[in-house]
Amino acid sequence: GPAIAVGSQPGSIAINEATGIAVVTNRCSNTVSLIDVNTLATVGAAIPVGTYPTSVAVDELRNLALVANSGINLGCPPGPAGTPSLSIVDLTTGSETRITTNVSAAPFSVAVNPLTGLALVVYQNSIHADILDLTLVPPAIVSTTTITTGANPKVAMEPRLNWAVVTPGGAGTISIVDLGQRNAAAITSAS
Repeated sequence: GPAIAVGSQPGSIAINEATGIAVVTNRCSNTVSLIDVNTLATVGAAIPVGTYPTSVAVDELRNLALVANSGINLGCPPGPAGTPSLSIVDLTTGSETRITTNVSAAPFSVAVNPLTGLALVVYQNSIHADILDLTLVPPAIVSTTTITTGANPKVAMEPRLNWAVVTPGGAGTISIVDLGQRNAAAITSAS
């Protein structure tokens, strides 16, 4: 089919299965684009977020998107680096709430548990991850847990267990973070 117009350097995507809206991060545009997966058309104008968004996750019960903005501007036209931040985008209104308080350098990957409203924020080359509570007004980081990550960490959520599984993306071990207990366990290779 025809190409779908989004911003510069689309990098990550998440879909709200309840509404059929896909959220795409545009790294060099510092925006997210919304796409109706039924019509494959963009919905409204791109929504501004923080500098260099690298990851997005959707809370389909609250109709929110959580975006990790690394602030690095890697591979984009010359410009100043931004502030590392998290953006919470209300997918109903298109409004954005930006969080910088307690956000460490280079947030890189995010996952959301829609059942609890808790999210895990994973950082590049770090020794910790943060638990964010999307049910608070405004949303806030409520806990930090110890994990080890490399340059390209990824995270996936298991909502019923309220666990996030983190691959290190380089150095480190795979970690399981229990968001309810707010602790982590490492999985090491048996070989």
